[in-house]
Amino acid sequence: MKNPLRKILVLFSAFAALAVSAFAQDVAAKVPDIQVQKVDFKVVQMPNADPAYKWGQTKVEFKVNATKDYLPSTFLNNVKLRVTLVYDKTAASLSSEGAPGSRARGSKGKAMVEKAVAEAGGGQGDAYTYYRAAVTFAALKVNDGKKEFTFYIPGEIVERDKEKMSGNAKPKFYYIEFEYNDMVIGAFDAAGKRRANYIDPQIKEVKHFEQLCNWADAAVSETKGIFLPAYLTPGGYGFLKAAPSVVRDEVQQ
Repeated sequence: MKNPLRKILVLFSAFAALAVSAFAQDVAAKVPDIQVQKVDFKVVQMPNADPAYKWGQTKVEFKVNATKDYLPSTFLNNVKLRVTLVYDKTAASLSSEGAPGSRARGSKGKAMVEKAVAEAGGGQGDAYTYYRAAVTFAALKVNDGKKEFTFYIPGEIVERDKEKMSGNAKPKFYYIEFEYNDMVIGAFDAAGKRRANYIDPQIKEVKHFEQLCNWADAAVSETKGIFLPAYLTPGGYGFLKAAPSVVRDEVQQ
């Protein structure tokens, strides 16, 4: 004799699976369409800073497109933009117990970096220096055209590491992330499709992106406070034309 309770449990499980699937699809459908139009790198003379050095600028241009879930003229509140840059490590950036970084470059500098990498564990990720900065926008209006925001590496760091930051100070790799309503909008969507301009074109597969993220997450604290959003630089918003207003967490209430 068939067990009626078993039949009910099977039906309940099937219903629950359908509900979870429908919920997942619903959540996925509500990811906003934040399009990164361009990521640009160059060095600039920073107003109100030492004129002997040029700062490394990263400009992110983006817009919020309308979808069936996010209609024109509505707002996305508290949207975070996070930028991660990856550079080859230099001998000049190496120091220990207060000792200054070496001036060695070329083959001698390379040998010093290789030694430091080996002492750190010898992993591929140890050969890079990682910079990360983030900003939270108070609100972004849907279908409001192009927005832009800039981040900066101080001129002294650009000068120190000029062997790997020459020219426009373009990093070896970069990636962009937005966060909204507890959702991370990153380089690849839920289907594994690459989002244009969210990541350096050299990174084409999810597994390589995940590896890069793991390396950066493990080491980025070493450069905390060096890579800066525009409003924390001596020049402030001087270079921006369409910057959204930001949330200033340091304001006391």
